[in-house]
Amino acid sequence: MKIDLINYEELNRQTEEILNGNAYIDFLSLEEESGRKKGGKRNVEATLLLRTDDGTNREERKNVADWQVKILKEYALHEGIWIAPNTFKEFINKGDEGKMYNSPKLGYVQKVYDYRRFSNTPLDFLTNRISLHNFIFSDTPYTLVGFTTTEDFMGKQTFAFVLEHPFIQGTYLKPTERIEVLLPEMKKNGYDYRVENFKLVFFNQDYIVRDLNERNILVDNSGKLFFIDTVPELNTPESGFGGNRKYGDGRIIQLKSKD
Repeated sequence: MKIDLINYEELNRQTEEILNGNAYIDFLSLEEESGRKKGGKRNVEATLLLRTDDGTNREERKNVADWQVKILKEYALHEGIWIAPNTFKEFINKGDEGKMYNSPKLGYVQKVYDYRRFSNTPLDFLTNRISLHNFIFSDTPYTLVGFTTTEDFMGKQTFAFVLEHPFIQGTYLKPTERIEVLLPEMKKNGYDYRVENFKLVFFNQDYIVRDLNERNILVDNSGKLFFIDTVPELNTPESGFGGNRKYGDGRIIQLKSKD
């Protein structure tokens, strides 16, 4: 899809088909793609915009990520979801890849993510960091609400996603609880683990999940764990974790007749 030829009427039609359960985007399985819908209308629309070249000559755009950013900026400005950095509410916290703010929506927090920290392209972020996270960790779903700019680790302005998730009342997992709390919880859900660069990487036949450090795990009063800012991906043969999953090609698969 060329950057100056976004067909918003067709985009709206395709989005409604997916949100109504008449079709799905074939990147993840049908069941896993429920996480894309849980990410909200904007998550579906952004994926539809980036899922195919629509005739754009790949040789004319050597950097796929930059091309995808241009598409999303045009879309955000057209839809009124480009959020000026100085309009975010009260700052709460800052991590390696993003900043957290109070949300205008009661009971929620907003997070601004530099997608490049763990994703190669914006489309990778939409599929893994939002949609697959929402499926695996359904208690802490992310909704895509817009786009903005933020400072990267070098202090330079860069493109960023704005996500919301419910505020979680709890405390961070203590480093000493990783062995006695985190490992049994992940094992209960079918995950083994490996240590890479002194960090735990969890995996099963379907998924690989990284960055489950103590600051990304909250514990409520009942002892239940809530996972945020996870870095999941499918366990593909290329990943080296013994999986055989593959990502789809992004086609729209019809499930119900339009009649």
